[in-house]
Amino acid sequence: MVLVNIRELLAFPQGDNSSDTLIGGIHWNLTTLNYWNYTYYSNGTFSNGSLCFLLFEPYTPYLLQNGTFLNSTSCYSPIEPIRTRAAVGIVFACLFAFSIMFTFINLRKHGRLFLPSEKRFVAIGRRWQWYWMLMVAAFAMISGITGVDVDRYYLPELPIVLSNFFWFLMLPTTMAVVWESVRHWGSWQERQMIDPNPFSLRQDDRRGKVELYLPLIFYLCAWLNFFMIVPRAWGAIELQRDPDQARLRAEPTATDVRFKAAAFLLFCGWLTTVFSLQHSIKHYKPRNRGIFNRIIGLIRYTPPKFLLTLPLSLVMIGYEAACAFDFSISPLNYQPNLAFVYGLGWTPIALIFLVYEVAGYLDPNEDRELLRQRRVRGAEADQEIGITKKPHWWSRLHGDNRQMNVHDQIAQNVSQIGGGRPTTTNLERSIEMGNMPVTARQQQNKPSNEAEAIRLAANLLFPTTNTNVETQERFTDTPGAGRGRSPGDRSSTLRNETRTGTSDRSDSSNSGITIGAQPQQFTYSHWDLCAIAKLLEHGLRPLPTKVYPENKPRHFTLTTKSQEAFTILWQNWENVGVGKERSVEERMMHPDVHPKDPDAKSFYYPEVPTAWMLLQHLMPSVLYIWGFKSMVANEGHRQETRDWTGSGYLGSGGVELGRVEERIANCGHNPAMEAIEETAGYCVDRVIKEIERSRVEEEMVSRNWEGKTGVARQVMDERLYSPTSPTTYDRT
Repeated sequence: MVLVNIRELLAFPQGDNSSDTLIGGIHWNLTTLNYWNYTYYSNGTFSNGSLCFLLFEPYTPYLLQNGTFLNSTSCYSPIEPIRTRAAVGIVFACLFAFSIMFTFINLRKHGRLFLPSEKRFVAIGRRWQWYWMLMVAAFAMISGITGVDVDRYYLPELPIVLSNFFWFLMLPTTMAVVWESVRHWGSWQERQMIDPNPFSLRQDDRRGKVELYLPLIFYLCAWLNFFMIVPRAWGAIELQRDPDQARLRAEPTATDVRFKAAAFLLFCGWLTTVFSLQHSIKHYKPRNRGIFNRIIGLIRYTPPKFLLTLPLSLVMIGYEAACAFDFSISPLNYQPNLAFVYGLGWTPIALIFLVYEVAGYLDPNEDRELLRQRRVRGAEADQEIGITKKPHWWSRLHGDNRQMNVHDQIAQNVSQIGGGRPTTTNLERSIEMGNMPVTARQQQNKPSNEAEAIRLAANLLFPTTNTNVETQERFTDTPGAGRGRSPGDRSSTLRNETRTGTSDRSDSSNSGITIGAQPQQFTYSHWDLCAIAKLLEHGLRPLPTKVYPENKPRHFTLTTKSQEAFTILWQNWENVGVGKERSVEERMMHPDVHPKDPDAKSFYYPEVPTAWMLLQHLMPSVLYIWGFKSMVANEGHRQETRDWTGSGYLGSGGVELGRVEERIANCGHNPAMEAIEETAGYCVDRVIKEIERSRVEEEMVSRNWEGKTGVARQVMDERLYSPTSPTTYDRT
């Protein structure tokens, strides 16, 4: 396209004398012009290489003899009207300015947190896309506004540099928008996958390492693209005052190797983005077998917004590369083909913005979506186990709405037990046991609430042996002898006075709150408060029962002492199966008596010897947690148990393969009741190790299986027919 203001070097026209020249009907001092090296050009300008002035009306200056121009107008002044380039640039600048409002709306929508922040998924990761879009919009506004002066300047100067400078900044930042959207989509898929099971994906496997290095590779390409374009001498782009000057000065600069390398680096960033998308679909979406099915699955699982933005960004990169080879379509050209400039250089970026703004409006906030998925999973789990959730208004109509801590809940349970017949007030109420911080004791001379609750629970379940007279008021709820027994039942009273162990303990108590002396039941006094609370909640029921038919304000444990004894020893009064044959009836009544068990007389416990015999064939891994103060946690017993577990045929391999471990908890015989947090920590560490081991085994089996072709998976191993095989079979 021909330049508007074609400039050619002309000789000064002849004037009245040798020191005069006539230009545009005005006489000029030729001696002064020659002295200051001014040259006359066909576009109506004077220039000496440093200064340039317009000569035509209404910008004609007045020249003094000392070379000073009065009322002069520089050649680089915006005196031309707005043309197509400026008008279209203003339209795009307004569109990008308008998009800032929607970008802020989407930033607020998707950047807000409704769940606690996680170290693995930081909040800024979901916001980077919108930050980059704000930067692109700012660059587009500056480029479009400065493009106005590209048309209005009589001769090209700084505006063409500024307009193209910010347009080139739009390219890597737009690619960063696409990259961050793809990267964060993969992160969102990972977050949804591990939310039900945090240990389903490792962080130190090949997948995690790839996701660590991909952002580094992309931003390396983006920054190299920036450094290939921006740090350069832009003055040559201004030298387009005539066709020869544009061809000799501006075009070589606009098509040099740095612009070509910049386009290639941005294309590498685009390839990195596509690989990141494929990587996310491969690991976080269902897999397909076969190349054709994988291609279909890649397209099907790709979000629609990426099916639009990835091709649009590729068009943008292709146009940048084309500009590095063809100066006629480059925006660096003073008079380019505007259809290419705005059709391929600006429209794809605007469409990318439109797609992301609409997608941001339609997509939900991730935290809210995660909460919705959790509610759905919870409803499915409740449906499987038959739990029906009450509506929100249920708690307002039933029971106390006051929020209580753990101590208040225990006190409420205890007061309900001691205050009369239980009601149905709290049958539908669930209690979630949370962290219970240790509170400072305000009065040192009074027992703490936790110690008081433990003492009450221990006295309630197993009243202590007391040799004092039972009618003393400090040991009774109400004055009177007998503690609930008839005065004439002296033998029963004597038996209770002389009992010395929990095997002969009483099943009932006069009240749910016993305020006797400090309990002697050492086991329950060391239980965790959570276990005590659950025992109080589920372990008691009021009289009368079939064992205790009297209707008195007493409370009874759900399991009697006989039931508890039967969980340890079974009765065999006839010595069935001990050194003699069993009849059909005896085999039916005592099918599990081992004939070689010498200890099966009167009582026997079949589970222990059976489990011990099968323990050597145990295949899963085992973690033994012993109580340091337990009487069975001696070194000899622990060593024998460790060596025996999993060491037999089809066993796990035992201690030698690291499949059997033990931990010593600082507690008594019941670590799960006394040291809940410590026990849970041991279990979590062991589960993590087992998950890692299981994943390694799965990868080993997968590599072995995937290393075979389709035919090899359907026939027996070739080594079966080799001459060196121990047994050679005929293929026929």
